[in-house]
Amino acid sequence: IVVACGTDFPDALSGGYLAYVKNAPLLLVDNSSEATITQYIKDNLKAGGKVYILGGTGVVSTKFENGLVALYTGNNVIRLGGSNRYDTNLRILKEAGISSEEILVCCGSDFADSLSASAAKRPILLVDSSLRADQKTFLQGLTPGKLYIIGGTGAVSDSIKSQLKSATGLEAKRLSGINRYQTSVAVAKEFFSKDSTKTVVFALGSNFPDGLSGSVLAIENGAPLILTDNAASLRSIAKDYVSNYTSAGDSITLGGPTLITPETVKYIMSR
Repeated sequence: IVVACGTDFPDALSGGYLAYVKNAPLLLVDNSSEATITQYIKDNLKAGGKVYILGGTGVVSTKFENGLVALYTGNNVIRLGGSNRYDTNLRILKEAGISSEEILVCCGSDFADSLSASAAKRPILLVDSSLRADQKTFLQGLTPGKLYIIGGTGAVSDSIKSQLKSATGLEAKRLSGINRYQTSVAVAKEFFSKDSTKTVVFALGSNFPDGLSGSVLAIENGAPLILTDNAASLRSIAKDYVSNYTSAGDSITLGGPTLITPETVKYIMSR
């Protein structure tokens, strides 16, 4: 079972791939929900199973960790936390054992593009304004099949694209649109074929909490994660994608009906 902070996005989004590799659910926790999450773990963790805690003690408390250690011993409770989100991200990728996979490079200071990318069943590398030394070393030790940059140059600069090529010898392919909604469609078109896409997952594009744990759900359903909203211009982007680039008859909407309304979902899914 993988556990990440639910009040911020980086660790949960980079942890979606780890959850996929470990065939694990991704649970979100904060101080008020620790008892509930602990009970879920007690009820569902297989004998000998592991609990991964993503992030440092500032985002997932020592109290929560110690409670799990008392139940399962320290060998079965593993915290993957670094000094910042980029360090934590690398620790997660190393634990996932990536070597020759395709890698998705996303902005670490905003959630939208990494949320869209989290359904693509590929590891996500979070970056800042330039590659860190430890990120370059990490990439130099891999033989990635392909590199993709998710988002426009305002999110991941062309300078980083050049640094990625220097570190790996690969020219990263950029998947982007004029906004986060178009970018989510660009990601979906790249990684999901029309004939195989029978289900689409929708997440609110203007905030992250409901979409955070959606990566595992989308992966399990072989579904792209499309960002949308109730505004006519934004839901039309999702409708165009569903109508022309999928065979989808089913949808899963993350969050309550005031965020993405039933009317919006009906409009997007109508053919």
